[in-house]
Amino acid sequence: MYTSLNIALVMHGWPPQQYGGVGLYVQALAYALQKQGHNITIIVPNHQRHKKQSFSWGTLQSISFPVAENWKETWFRTKIEIEAHTRSMNFDVLHIHHLGHWPLTFPLYVPTQKTFITLHDYAIICSRGQLYQPQKGICSGPSAPKCTSCIRDQLIYTPRTPQISSFLDRFPKTKSRIKKILRRIPIRKQNKASMQNRLDTAKELLDIADGLISPSHDLIARYQSFTSTPITHQRLPLLSPLEETPLPQMPYRFIFASSVIATKGIHLALDAIRQLPDAELWIAGSTFPVDGWPRFEEEILTLIHATDNAHYLGNIPHDKIFGFLAQSHCLVLPSLWPENSPIIIREALSLGLEVISSFEGGSKEISPLIHTIPNESLCDLVHIMRTIMNAPKRNVAPRFPSMKEHANDMYTLYSSSKF
Repeated sequence: MYTSLNIALVMHGWPPQQYGGVGLYVQALAYALQKQGHNITIIVPNHQRHKKQSFSWGTLQSISFPVAENWKETWFRTKIEIEAHTRSMNFDVLHIHHLGHWPLTFPLYVPTQKTFITLHDYAIICSRGQLYQPQKGICSGPSAPKCTSCIRDQLIYTPRTPQISSFLDRFPKTKSRIKKILRRIPIRKQNKASMQNRLDTAKELLDIADGLISPSHDLIARYQSFTSTPITHQRLPLLSPLEETPLPQMPYRFIFASSVIATKGIHLALDAIRQLPDAELWIAGSTFPVDGWPRFEEEILTLIHATDNAHYLGNIPHDKIFGFLAQSHCLVLPSLWPENSPIIIREALSLGLEVISSFEGGSKEISPLIHTIPNESLCDLVHIMRTIMNAPKRNVAPRFPSMKEHANDMYTLYSSSKF
């Protein structure tokens, strides 16, 4: 028996399938909590207008803020601005899942009895979101000088910056030259002061939370020095039940199923498969411009089409990806950034696939069956791929929590103290 709660889940956009694993998970959690009898609202940013829609799981509430006039307004809005949108709200639980496209101050002024934050990545403390600096590697942790230097070309911001940036995505060489010019502009004291203000706001948000949650011990270790609030480890569930699948026929098939961007390590998987002519690589995912790799989108697609044993499947809907996984022997995800707990890894393991991931990050914690490589090590990746393809097999699937079990755990957490 559950006491009905008024629960708000906050994420970074809609529809959920366009926002990766976090979007899919939040939608699944909304369904599971609604089945317990709770009133569910998913709150998302909408840059055009306020909007309220009804779904079978509850209500979708879109909130629009005025266009940012400067860099600070991309992550900060005043109490008055936020309360203009939230004063009519009243929740028992506010559960933050992602604050991309939101001001960090938004959760501070939403009327709620309790606030929980699930840390799916590093977007709260890292302006890039992945704690990874292009061409330099994994960041040891945020600080005003380092962060200001890392995104210095983004600090010169006007209301038209997003549109100009989007337009220049069609001309990567020109965009790269402009960014190089912007990076030559000296960093001013007020830039560092603004960045320190952002970090202080992030810490305030984490410190006021009634509970912080992470599915990865690795992420907990990287975050914990940044906040006095204890971070609770909680395994993430399978979004839907899956069963082991038969071993596919040869040739041996690797599959990369994620965003086709540099920080996911797709270029490493491609370089590796070129050295393994008896195997093939399927690539499922969308590609899009990422700051720090100005021509990567164009270059990676050219490389894919030039690789005889690599096949680009495009962006596959989540409910269709299982068919492609079932026809594959091994998921390969050699990410450069310290991943948290990718849904696709849990799904691949549940179907019996072998899995290769980077050692850094939380992926390796998901199961001892996972093969790991040092970050950005092509030599080690080729070695492991060659080793496992010489002995094709299906693994016994590890057990992961169901969505129903996970929702029960969340209700226990929400109810851990009186309202």
